[in-house]
Amino acid sequence: MKKSKRYGIKRKSTGKVIWWKVLILLLPFVMLSIIGIRSIWLWGFSWIENSSYAVLQIIEVKGLEQLPEYEVLEAADVSLGSNLMRLPYDSIAASVNKIPRVKLSRVIRRLPGRLIIKVDERRPIAAIGNGELKLVDRDGVVFQPIITGETLDLPVITSSSKRDLELYQKGVEFLKIVESDFPDTYANLGEVHLSDG
Repeated sequence: MKKSKRYGIKRKSTGKVIWWKVLILLLPFVMLSIIGIRSIWLWGFSWIENSSYAVLQIIEVKGLEQLPEYEVLEAADVSLGSNLMRLPYDSIAASVNKIPRVKLSRVIRRLPGRLIIKVDERRPIAAIGNGELKLVDRDGVVFQPIITGETLDLPVITSSSKRDLELYQKGVEFLKIVESDFPDTYANLGEVHLSDG
């Protein structure tokens, strides 16, 4: 027990450290550290942005199966020699995603000087035969075949109805079930003819 000289009162010494006082003492050092780290990061980013590491030298397109690379590069509309740190990656990916055959694309930068465009193509579940053959995927998105051989191993959905689009969507739903539950039947299907009845 400690005796207070001023009032003659005895107090217990708890031995507890008052943490808020320690935090107040450390706060300026923490703030200076954060500011210093941020300044170093900004300086580093600025240095890279203005160095030869940021100059685009190679564009890689990955994940393609049927879609030609030149079509992706045209949609991306990026020139060699561009600054990698200033490219609008979201806009580039959005432009590539507008290609009907593309399900999803991602754009990634790799220093030094490399841009990677990863593409997930739509996988056709069937061909649609309404005068000319087109392909349709599991989501019901219709797109052109790149080579005629793409339609050979797929069932063809045909219709004699005026409500083609609505019936084709039902045909796609039917084929999704057959493909997942009866893969052997799906592999041997040649044509699915739809009618209003």
